[in-house]
Amino acid sequence: MKAGKTRCGFYTGLMRGFLWLASLLAVAQGACSCALLDSGHEEFTSKLEDGGEAVYDGYKDPADKIVRDGVYRVYSPDGDIVRKEYFAHGVPCGKSRGWDKSGRKEYEFSYNDKGQPDGKEVYWDRFGDKRERVFKDGKPWDGTFHALNEDTGNIVLMFYKEGRLTKTSSPSAKNIRLLHGCPDDSD
Repeated sequence: MKAGKTRCGFYTGLMRGFLWLASLLAVAQGACSCALLDSGHEEFTSKLEDGGEAVYDGYKDPADKIVRDGVYRVYSPDGDIVRKEYFAHGVPCGKSRGWDKSGRKEYEFSYNDKGQPDGKEVYWDRFGDKRERVFKDGKPWDGTFHALNEDTGNIVLMFYKEGRLTKTSSPSAKNIRLLHGCPDDSD
């Protein structure tokens, strides 16, 4: 065996160990743990009725049933992505996004590790107008969120009733990010 192959195997093993440990720490802290760490994972593909395709990571359970675990993507018949979600052992986790046929974002929301809506839910109509609600453990939320005004770096208080924003401590703030929920990933 060549020294390069041994070293590569060592670093690969070290990286897998690091990812496994990071996953355990994320689960212990309540963060979403949607990373693919098991070598038994496969990529599955399903044809959809409209001619599109679903592509997802997962594994087969002892009953030979496919369990989604990782990224779940839906593509239109033209090959454009129209939906992207994450799963951890069959349970929705983290951010879910959807796009219309023109590529414009239609929705974005988050799930907690129990598969319940948790955090900000945003829907855009065909004119670009958006509707927002906030959920906590699957229920519309009443209370106050601390948010970050990304333009100024200041904290903004956001007041919600039945999941809908009623007022903020800084009405002129435009670029606000809630300081809550599952970790965000990049598009």
